[in-house]
Amino acid sequence: MDIFGAGELSKYLNQILKTIEHEIRQESRNQILNVNEAEYIKYLVNKHSLEPIIFYWEQISISDEEKMIPAERFPWDFNVYKGKKYPKQVITYHVPFSGTYPLLTLTPSTSIGWTIDVESIPQSTTRLGSISFEIINWRNDAEEIKREVNRALENIRKQSEYSANQVAGFNMSLEQQITGIFQSRKQQMLKESNLLANLGVPFKKSTNVPETFAVPTRKKTIHI
Repeated sequence: MDIFGAGELSKYLNQILKTIEHEIRQESRNQILNVNEAEYIKYLVNKHSLEPIIFYWEQISISDEEKMIPAERFPWDFNVYKGKKYPKQVITYHVPFSGTYPLLTLTPSTSIGWTIDVESIPQSTTRLGSISFEIINWRNDAEEIKREVNRALENIRKQSEYSANQVAGFNMSLEQQITGIFQSRKQQMLKESNLLANLGVPFKKSTNVPETFAVPTRKKTIHI
């Protein structure tokens, strides 16, 4: 996958807000009018907040293997033939990370316009996730490899910082956003209830509907 390069982070964040709005609209009138507003909003904030991508640079590791590389990928000054493949040592760098997994693919609004193809493993409850990318050893030149790797790591670091800043802003505004959505829906429900009361006809209430509602306890939503 193209790290921080396969979609727009802003669109992803907007979709989360739409999901929250849909979730609130799915609640019944009794739920909206009787639930503890502060607790319900806190529950939604906790459920939909995102964990920024954090890389653990001090835990980087490497592995290597020999692979057949197409001639078309070789530098111009190698004596190779188009259409053929040649063996080369390929060094893979593994970088552990934590955070909301889909954020790895999304381009922040502030970006350096760069990406690199990586393999990725999401984190679990028992281990960190990791990304890995390959560097081909063309000339047995350790310094050349270090320069190429350092450029890649520095660009990943910059992109992750831009992403983390945007995610932090989203998380900080989430309570206010949810409060606005909830109160708008609540006002609509109140207007509808007042209209029914003004019709002068007894309202048939649903049976087995509690007068108060407990805020549910759920695992944190993983947005994909």
